[in-house]
Amino acid sequence: MHLNYILSQRNENVLIHNNNVHKKERDGDDKIIWKCNDYKQFSCRGRIHTRDETVIKYIEHTNHVPDIAKIKRREYMNDLNKVAKTSQLSTHAVIVSVVSKVKAL
Repeated sequence: MHLNYILSQRNENVLIHNNNVHKKERDGDDKIIWKCNDYKQFSCRGRIHTRDETVIKYIEHTNHVPDIAKIKRREYMNDLNKVAKTSQLSTHAVIVSVVSKVKAL
């Protein structure tokens, strides 16, 4: 199964799984442990253990629901940053190109 990542505001990969955002907690010898990005706000115990781009253990998020709008905002911001960095478009044209994708949905 392919894992889905987006960039955080600090330019670090965060893992999106089951519409929840996870940030890297530990990077061990053979696996990576990801914790819920909302662990402080909700005292969430949700975790994912991955090895070679495969989920090997999943601990449910039991005390909050996924924030799909937050994920979409991050995806659009990533698109905006990518287009701005890789094109010669004006600021206005960059914004228009990303906003047009949002409107198309």
